[in-house]
Amino acid sequence: MRNKSLFLLLIVVSVLFGCAREGFEVNHAKLNRTIEASVDGNGVVTPERESINIAYSINPYRKSFTFKLTSPDGDLSWEGDLKAGRSKSEDLMITPGATFESGDYAILIYSEEGDVYSSSLALSEADYIGFPYFDVNNNLIGDCSSITIYKDGEFIETIDQKSGYILDIDSDKAEFSFKDRYGNDIKLIQKLN
Repeated sequence: MRNKSLFLLLIVVSVLFGCAREGFEVNHAKLNRTIEASVDGNGVVTPERESINIAYSINPYRKSFTFKLTSPDGDLSWEGDLKAGRSKSEDLMITPGATFESGDYAILIYSEEGDVYSSSLALSEADYIGFPYFDVNNNLIGDCSSITIYKDGEFIETIDQKSGYILDIDSDKAEFSFKDRYGNDIKLIQKLN
C-alpha cells in the first residue's frame, strides 16, 4: 500500500511540474517623456503638463500584462496595463506644473500566471535648448518635426518646416512637435496674436 501511495505521489508531482507555464520575455522597455508647455513671441517657455509612457516589446505579443512603476526616490508610483498587440502604455500623468524626476525608475511587470519581471528604466532630463517658436514678426525660430496651426479651436493645417518659415496664415494657436537632444517628445503650444 505504501508503494502505491508513493507511486501516486510521484505521478501527481510529475504532472504538476510537467505542466510548465509559458512565461514571458521583455525584449525592450523604455520610458518616454512628453512635455506640453506654452511659449510666447519672445521665446519664454512656461511648462504646463508632463506625462510619461512605457514603450515596450514583450513575448508573447498577444498577452496582456500589468505593471507598477516607481519613481527614483520611491515616493510616487503608477500602475496600469500593458495591452496585447500594443507597443506603449497609456500616458502616466503627474500633477499639472510638476515634472517627472530624472533618474532610474523601478518597474515590475506581472503576467496573469504570476510571473514577474523586475528592472529599472532611465528617464532623461528635459531640454528646451533650441526649441521652436514664432517670434513677434511671425518668423519661425528653431527647428521642429511639425507645426499644427489652429484658428478659434479649429484645425487649419499641419506644416513640416525648419527655421526661416514665416507664418502668413490667420491663426491664433500653433503646436510645435519635436524631440529634444535626449529623445524626449516635446509639444510646445504658442498663442498667436
